Amino acid sequence: MKIYFDGCSWTYGSELSDPEKTRWTKIVSDHYDAKEYNISKSGGCNRRIVRNLLEHNIDDYDVFIIQMSMNLRTEYYNGNEWVGLTPSGYYNSNKWVSLTSNVPKNENIEIINYTKNYYTKIYDPEFGNTDDKIYYTLIRKLLKNKKHLLIGIDRGKSQSKVSLDMDISLMLDDSIKRRESLKLLGKQPPYPRDPKHYRCKGMHPNEEGHEIIARYIINALDSEDYKKNAISSHDKGWWSTLDHVGDIKRMITKSLDNT
Repeated sequence: MKIYFDGCSWTYGSELSDPEKTRWTKIVSDHYDAKEYNISKSGGCNRRIVRNLLEHNIDDYDVFIIQMSMNLRTEYYNGNEWVGLTPSGYYNSNKWVSLTSNVPKNENIEIINYTKNYYTKIYDPEFGNTDDKIYYTLIRKLLKNKKHLLIGIDRGKSQSKVSLDMDISLMLDDSIKRRESLKLLGKQPPYPRDPKHYRCKGMHPNEEGHEIIARYIINALDSEDYKKNAISSHDKGWWSTLDHVGDIKRMITKSLDNT
């Protein structure tokens, strides 16, 4: 059995000391005695996720677990390679460049200018929401004959409000779901109530958070009844600092003023 995983930092295992051994995709794969194929990328976008599906032979995999990312992110091909863009930076050639700190003078000015132009002149919430619908539909169509889960994350109010029929959410703020998973993991109460207990400093899931998420996924794969109330958006979501297009434009403009 071979399981295909794709997504962004939540699926890659960002901030874990040894992600390939402790992330939820590894735990899920071990549970089913399956081979883990994880091509997720920190900062990865939904366009990249769909492109990856098109570039693979889906018959080579038994199960697909796809985690949709933030619609603020995108990518473009610069003639040599794919470049991923986020409001806070970009990546290419497996290299991440932050635009919220001092940008090194030797960085590619073409990419920097493209990033600035995209977030100040092109991106709009309606654009992002429409992209969510497009990529969601494409993923469902591509995997319609394969066992799969299409999942979301705790994305807060910066993410699309589009109603998408996701299979499950990886959110760690739901105390009821979290408590049920901790019980199944054999952990004894009392359970910490603050969701930050299950997250790293940068707000990605910590090792215990990944254990909880793995239980969410296993439950969803094993039980159709579990796949309900998947998406939940909170007014105090941890992405809220990127809630408005104006905020994004100001952040990008400020970060690039000295480039």
